[in-house]
Amino acid sequence: MRRYAIWSSVDWPSRRMVMGGFFQMHSDLHPETQIDLFITEPFDFEEEYAGALVGELLPALSSRFVRLATLIRMKEAAGREKDREDIRQLQMLAKESADE
Repeated sequence: MRRYAIWSSVDWPSRRMVMGGFFQMHSDLHPETQIDLFITEPFDFEEEYAGALVGELLPALSSRFVRLATLIRMKEAAGREKDREDIRQLQMLAKESADE
């Protein structure tokens, strides 16, 4: 069971509160994969859940994803340097989708 408890040894001093109201954390087992944990809901949950894109991550494992416009707003609110290029790319994708 310990194999699945990836957050059991979180190095609390390494947590970072960043602009946008969330913590960034990672597991010692998967340091390359950061997780953003929101302190407050950055959107209306019920609205996003209803309009979410549903995709299959693995066979028989589906997940919901926020809408593109919401993801852009979340990245803008975070104010991180690393999100700037993501925002530019996502805005281009949104424009392409609107043009179709």
